[in-house]
Order: sequence, then structure tokens, then C-alpha cells
Amino acid sequence: RREEWIKELKKIEEQKLAIGMVDKTRGYIALEKVWSGKLKELIEEDIKRVTSKDDFSSDLTLVPYVMYMDPDVLSKMIIRMAVSSTVGPNRSHEPLRVAELAYSIGSRVEQYAQGLYLAEKILQQKSDLNRDSKRRSGTSAADTRLVASDDGHEMIERKKELRFRLRKLAALEKVVAEQLQARPLRGKPTVQSFAEARDVMNWGTDLVTKVGAYLVNLLLRVSYLDEAQNFAPCVPLEIPNYGKKGSEGGGGGGAEGLSAYGAGEGGERDGIDDDGDDDDDESLTAAFDADELAEYEEKKRLQREERQRLAVLSKGVGVAGGSSSSSSSINPSSSSSSELDLTPPPLSHESESGSESESAAAPPPPPQILVPAFNHTTTMLGRRVGVLAPHPHLLEAMADDSLLERGFVEGLPPMLVEPRPWSAPHVGGNLITILPILKAGFSHRLLKILYRAHDGGMLNNLYDGLNAVGSTPWSINAFVVQVMKEAYQGKINSARIPDPSLTLNLPSSPLHPLAGQHRRLGFATSREFGSTQSTYLRMSQHGSGQLLVTTGLLLPLEQQAYRDAVNEVNKKNVQLKTDDLMFRRKLDMAVELSDVNKFFLPCQVDFRGRAYPIHHLICQTGDDVSRGLLRFHAAKPLGPRGTRWIKIHLANLWGNGIDKLSIEGRVSFIEDHLTEVAEAADAPLLEGAAAWWLKAEKPWQFLAACKELTNALRADDPAQYHSSLPIHQDGTCNGLQHYAALGRDVRGAKAVNLLQCDKPADVYTEVATVVKKRVAEESKRNVSEAIKAAPYIDRKLVKQTVMTYVYGVTYVGARMQIENRLREKKFKGNASELTQIAEYLTKHTFSSLGEVFASARTIMDFFGVCARVITGNGNAICWTSPIGFPVHQPYVRQRATSFGRSLLKHSISTFDDKFEAVTVDTYRQCLGLPPNFIHSLDASHMFMTAVSCKERGIDFASVHDSFWVHACHVDELGAIIRDRFVELHSMPWLELFREEAAAQNPEAAHLLPQLPAMGTLDLDEVRKSTFFFS
Repeated sequence: RREEWIKELKKIEEQKLAIGMVDKTRGYIALEKVWSGKLKELIEEDIKRVTSKDDFSSDLTLVPYVMYMDPDVLSKMIIRMAVSSTVGPNRSHEPLRVAELAYSIGSRVEQYAQGLYLAEKILQQKSDLNRDSKRRSGTSAADTRLVASDDGHEMIERKKELRFRLRKLAALEKVVAEQLQARPLRGKPTVQSFAEARDVMNWGTDLVTKVGAYLVNLLLRVSYLDEAQNFAPCVPLEIPNYGKKGSEGGGGGGAEGLSAYGAGEGGERDGIDDDGDDDDDESLTAAFDADELAEYEEKKRLQREERQRLAVLSKGVGVAGGSSSSSSSINPSSSSSSELDLTPPPLSHESESGSESESAAAPPPPPQILVPAFNHTTTMLGRRVGVLAPHPHLLEAMADDSLLERGFVEGLPPMLVEPRPWSAPHVGGNLITILPILKAGFSHRLLKILYRAHDGGMLNNLYDGLNAVGSTPWSINAFVVQVMKEAYQGKINSARIPDPSLTLNLPSSPLHPLAGQHRRLGFATSREFGSTQSTYLRMSQHGSGQLLVTTGLLLPLEQQAYRDAVNEVNKKNVQLKTDDLMFRRKLDMAVELSDVNKFFLPCQVDFRGRAYPIHHLICQTGDDVSRGLLRFHAAKPLGPRGTRWIKIHLANLWGNGIDKLSIEGRVSFIEDHLTEVAEAADAPLLEGAAAWWLKAEKPWQFLAACKELTNALRADDPAQYHSSLPIHQDGTCNGLQHYAALGRDVRGAKAVNLLQCDKPADVYTEVATVVKKRVAEESKRNVSEAIKAAPYIDRKLVKQTVMTYVYGVTYVGARMQIENRLREKKFKGNASELTQIAEYLTKHTFSSLGEVFASARTIMDFFGVCARVITGNGNAICWTSPIGFPVHQPYVRQRATSFGRSLLKHSISTFDDKFEAVTVDTYRQCLGLPPNFIHSLDASHMFMTAVSCKERGIDFASVHDSFWVHACHVDELGAIIRDRFVELHSMPWLELFREEAAAQNPEAAHLLPQLPAMGTLDLDEVRKSTFFFS
């Protein structure tokens, strides 16, 4: 069976190769091609130096770990990790924490080393077994006599066992080899038990914390750009046979280039000191003949002349052959970088009047100027840490050369065949790359708990749910892909379409240097002015009076305002480039998948049991662009009510308040705009049509639904039209729905649509109304904060705080949320007033939430007391979710391992190897319990619904509390959702949790609180609620 499985995998790989979907066929980035060769040389050189025991510098003590790696594979991996981590989504133009990069690279090396280790272990076992088999296989008269005896039979059975184990090891060896060849950076052997998983995970632990620093150091040693912004390692001086004298990996211009290639901190190496001169001319004379030496002396003289002429450029850059005594070294001890002017100055021997003879010999071209592509420096991120920042020219060149599109591989691609059913914590999902069922929080302790639960059959419901979600086949919506391509090419002018050319300019500084401005201010010379006045001028205005030119620095509040304005523009520019990058990557992936018949999105779960697709570029949990590109692979007849559900779905996607209307109101809105819907479907790029559909809150999904509805209405029989559009059914503030059900809270249930009503209740509006009422009462008493805050109170102001309240948002976090909403509303006041009003509104928002959801507040307090009792003896909080999944909160204090401090300026924190011995983070354990418990409930509800849909032959997808099916199955889905919710909350989960809490700390069980008082809500009423999920 294993041979058949391997053959099947090869067929799948051939299919994926044919359409360019395998990671290794997506192309290497240009940067990798240039640097990988030099990195390989450096690694080999360092290994040679360590093995010969000629050098024991701190960074080279890590090389033995790297010796397990193929230098060619390692060099390519370093570049791939550095560039993708530094310039990837949400990191564009932002410095990368060196500790983070080192840990990421070390983790990849560890994964690769795990596979090598297991392969080596298999070979060792085979060798031992072969030796044992040969020792027992000798034939003699005594052996012949033994065959008929009991001992003889035992020996024969032993031989058979040895042969069987050898065959088994050979098969396992083949599988491991195939995995390493197919995914050299992700290859992991299949493990079926905790013991095997522990052995694999233990291998390479030191790599994670030690090799990373060495690899980042290697990256810095070759990360140079030339002035033409080409990717190139340092260019050596053109001295004959210079490379024989120096290091193979050296070749840098000047002391900076040489020291960067791995010498001492002082920047000296191979006879070249800080001023660029050679300290040992006799050694050079011995290396060169007379002609070569004369040529070298001439180059040396020109080098000195050019060093003087280019002094203005020497600060912060490495000049080939120039002085670097004042330049910023790329050595890891460097901690700052400066702005670089790469424009060569005029040569000093040129006359200002231009009267030199034209027949004079043309001067040699200036030496090549090299700047670091990655600068190592430090910054404040809560504390001072080392960061790795790409040079702006590097980012520009990468964007212009489309490197990101060619080089980035977005994790694992979607599967082209149905995923392997989950049947164990390491068996399921992808066929080749072995992944755990947990997407994060992976550790020895959690792995052991999972396998114990697996042995007890507790994970069967989880496996069924994941298999139901992951087995849904998908296809790409070709109509949306085509519109996206043309829209991105500029055929639609809208802020909804990313456009990197719309980069905002930084605000001009209010201060202007007075250099050269002395005459305008009545002074004969700048020295005369500078001796009595400030060196800056500024514009000032008192009240509504005349604008005056004055001197002096900005006041502290003005400085802060200017910094805030600059940071805001930088943040928007970063977001603009990130949005553009992600849009292109999703579009490229969609184009590739357009030629595929169908694909699948297998899922993993987090520690709470929530499902997430393994591929996260185009999936149901993505943004509007990702979701608009997706459609079910199977198309099914709409049936008698399918068209109506598409109209309701369209109204929900339009938003803008329409999704808060009754069902009939939503249908009426779409029917009143059928002409616009048809125009959007037929000519989405026309100015009028585009302007309309782009007003939707979710425009790309809205456009896909417009096309589907138009096609259905034009069919001879809409009921027979085959539709593949996913229709969504979303919960109303689902966390509060679970709280209302837990406490049987009638008022809370009405606020979140657990009870039937003619028009959907809006919890955000209800909370905003209570806040308005409280503020209005204080306004009558002339409270200044109430008077200032009143104009800004509306649904949008409190929405985010209400949404996150159920998930444990802190008071400070809520204040920041409201502060951001006030900024969006153009709050009229200074920064201190903004904070004051935000504080005031946060206080009233929290008290209003406590009034509307009093029962939820009581349950949160119950969880808080339980959490303190459980963690009192150092335990992590754990409980069993409704589907039997063991939830263990992974919040622990990490062990800091210090290394490479000159490079990192910060320690890297890693989990303790044994994990059982670590100290739990009590604060995070207590803070995380209420939201994580609710998340485990909504995850269980989703899986219960998914399994029920699968049993009825319904294609199902979900985004936590948003469930997707075909239009013809929406009514059936509605009944399933409500039945499973009632079934879920028919169990006393608070009581069961209290029992588990008592078992975790028996000595303190008497300190646990009593169960919260229950309300009078009848859960069966949920089945009658129209807007529970709608």
C-alpha cells in the first residue's frame, strides 16, 4: 500500500509541476541568484576555519551546527527568509527584528535537520540489524541440529523478524528521502506516536537559538548594493592576485568591506588598516613582480587622490578603495545608519572656470560606491532591540523588477486532490508535507496531551469536523479575475483599487534652516546673524492675527504634532504598498488556479479548536478580494427559493445600513436596483456601473453576486439555473449570543437576535443609545466632557469596543479604540483633550455594556475568579470543549537564551525543551480565559454544523461564525444551525467547567465561586428566530 501511495504522490507532483504549483517551480528571486554563491563560499570558508581550529571567534563557534546543512541549500534559504520576512505583507519598509529573523531561519534549519537526523538514524538501525542478521545467519552442523529444536525455531523467527524490520526501515527511508527531495525546507517524517514526535522535535533545538545569529551575520557580510542599485556583493580592488592574499569571501572595497567579511571588530584584516593603506609593503612586494607592483602603486596613488575628493560621500557608505574610518560599518556591532547621497561630486582637479585644456588626460572614473542593502541598527520596540532594515533602493528595485511576484511562495499552495482525512494529530491534510493538526502553540506538552486524547477517542469529533470542512471543492470565479486584472491595469479609477503611485508626501517641517537667509532678515553676514539669533526660522500665528516669521525651535506639543503627522503619512504609505502587494499576489495565484478543475483548502485548528485553512492567500478566511475570487466547484440548481436568497445575500454584501433592514426590506432594495445590478454584471468597468458597485461595503463579493443573480434571472427557468455562488449566514455578535445562552439572559438574547422579532436588533445601536442617554443627563448638569463628547456618539463609535468586549478587551485598549474613532471623526481639540474625551466615553461605554449585558459581565467575573484559583498552584488553565477537544492555554513565561548580543542587542526567547517545567504566565492565563472559552464554544458549534451538513450532502465552508452553502441549501442550513446551537447549550457548560477547575487545584477547590444565577430564557425559542443567523 505504501508503494501505491508513493506512486500516487508522484502523479500528483507531475500534475502540479505541469501547472507551476510546486514551490520549487515558482522561481528563485534575483537577489538569491546573486548572493547565494557568495554565501556558499563564506560558509565553506568558515567551516574550513573552524575544522582547522585556526579561528574561534564568537560567530564561528556556531558553524558546527551548520555543517549538517548543504551550503548551497542553506545559502538560498537565508536569502529567501530574509527577503520574504523583511519585505513581505505588513512589513513593507519596516525594520525586521533580528531576533525574529534569526529564530525563523533557525526553525527552518531545524526542520531540515530533523529529516536528516531521522534518515541517519534509519541507516544506523539498518546497519545494526544487518550486522545482527549476518551474525545469526552462519550455517554449521550445530545450527543444522538446532533447526529441529525449540532454539532453532526461535532463531528462524528472529531472522524473519529482522528481515521484516529491515524491509520496514527501507520503506521508511524511501519516504523520508522523497520528502526531503520534494520539500527540503519542510521535510518531516510521519510520526504516529508521542515518543517518535518527541525524538524528532528534540533534534536541532540548539539550531533555533544559535544558528540564526550566525546566518544573519552571513547575510550582513554580503548585503551590498552598488550605486546603480544592482544586486551585487562587494567589488574588490583591481589588484592583480589580490584574492590570493586575502580571504575568498573578502574582496570588499576598503576596510569596511573587508571587516564586513568576517574579521575582528576593529575593521582590520590582511594588512589593510582603517585608513586604507597597507601595513606591510614588503609582503606585497613578495607577492607581485615589478610590473604588477608598479601598477599597484599607481592605483594606490589614484586611490588616495579620489579618497580626498569623495570625502563628502564617505560618511555612512563604503567606498571601494576609500577611507572608511568614519563610515558606518556593516559589522554587527554597528548600531546606526544614515541617509545616503549617492550623487558623485565634481572632481577636485576640475577648474571652476572650466579653463583646463581639453587635451588633458581624462581622469579615471570614480571608484564604485557600495552601500549596505540591509542595515543593522537598534530601535525602541518597548525596549531597545536589534533590527535589520532594508535600504530604500533595495525595496524600490525589488518592486520595479517584480521580484516579489517571482520569489514569494505563500506557504503551502491549495491542494489539487482531496486532502488526506485527519485520523491522528500528525496524519491528515496535506499528502506530502506532514503538518500537525495544531497551527500554533505547538509544544511537547500539548503534543502529549493531544496523543492521549487521540488514544481515548476524544478527537474523533474534531477529525470529522475538519474533514467535512476540508473536503469541500473550490474553483476560481473567472469573471471576477478578469475584472480585477483590467481594474488593476487602470481601467477603474477608485480608491478601492490599490495604486502604489498614490504615495502621500511627508508634511513639510515647520522649521527651516536660516543658512543663506540672513540678508532677508537684515543682517550683512550669516556669522553676524548666527551670533545673536537661533539658526532656525518658523511661521507663527497668534489667534486670528497676522502670520509672522519668527525664530526659535518648536514647542514640545508642536514637535509631537509634527511627529504624529509624519508617522501617520508613513503608516498610510506602508499600508498602500502592502495592499498593492497583496492584491497582486492574490490575483497571480487566482490566475494560476483558474486553469485548475478544482482545488481544496484543508484546515488546521488553533489551541481553542478554531479552524483555519493551511493555505491563507486565497481562502474563505481572507479579505473581500480573496472571498470574491472563490466559488464552489459544484454548481447546483437554485430551486424555488434560491433566487430570493441571492437577493438577500446581495443586500447583506451591500451593507451601508441595508443589512440591518428586515428580510423583506433587503429583498425590496435589490429588486429596486435590478437595473444597476445588471449593468454591473454586463459592463462592470463602465464609469457609471463601476461607481455604483464599488460603493458596496464588500465590492468584489457584491460584484460576483451581481453576475450570479443576473445570469439566474435571464435563465429560462431561474429555479433550474445551476449556481455555485456561496451564500453566507452570519451570526449577530456571536460571542454575546453564546454568553446570553450560557446565562439564559432574556435581555441579552433580545439584543443579539436569539428571540424572534420583526426587524433585526442592533446591539451596537442599543449600546450607543444608552451611552447617549447617560451623556445627555450629564450635559444638563453642564459637565464639560459631556458637552464636548455628545456630537461624536453614534453606532460606529462604540462598535469595535462592543465587539471586543466579549473577548476581553482591556480598559486601556477600549480607550485607544474610541480615541481612533474620534480621530476619524476629525475631533476638534488638542491631543490632551482627545485623550480626556476618549477616557470619558470609554467609562460610559463600559458601564452601558454592563447594563445591557449584565449576565455576560457576571459570567466573565465567574471565569476571572476560577482562573485565579486554577493558576494558584502554577497550573495552566485547561478544559474540554463540547466536541471533546482538550483546550490548554499555552501562555507561559519563556526562557531567554542570550547569544550574539553584538548583533541582536537583545536575547532570543525560546520555549524550554521539556516544557513541563516552564512557568505559566498567570496574567495572560486569567485574561485569556473568558474569550478563549467562548471561542471554544463557537468552534464546536461550527464543527457540529459542518458534520450535519456533510451527512446531508451539503457543501459547507465557514469563517468562524459565518457559514457558507449553496443558495438551494440556505433554508436547510438555517434549521441545522439553530438545532445544533440548542443542542450545544443544552449542557451545563459552566458547571462542567467548574468541576474541571476543581480537579486542577483540589486544595483550593473551596475558593471557587458559585455558579452564576440563571435567567429565564427558553432555548427552544432560538429555533423561531429569523435573524439569529441571517
